[in-house]
Amino acid sequence: MRFLTISGLLLVTGLIACSSSPPPQSTTTGSDRTVDGCRPTAGYAWCARTNQCERPWELGKKEEFAQTKVAFDSFCGNPVKETEG
Repeated sequence: MRFLTISGLLLVTGLIACSSSPPPQSTTTGSDRTVDGCRPTAGYAWCARTNQCERPWELGKKEEFAQTKVAFDSFCGNPVKETEG
């Protein structure tokens, strides 16, 4: 009888522990989207000048500007986001 009680408690504890785990988050490349429809995990960012999602390093090479976020935002005319601090 004592064995069944202990076994039952272990079973219930195990089921509770398994059911309270958070669902796994998607880490698949390209599985996210911004409000503009770009997929940052695939390297895309919105460019207001071209009116489409672009890969900054590809656009920088094509348009011959420095491959930095500041240069990309400047070329695209994207609003500068203020940083905290």
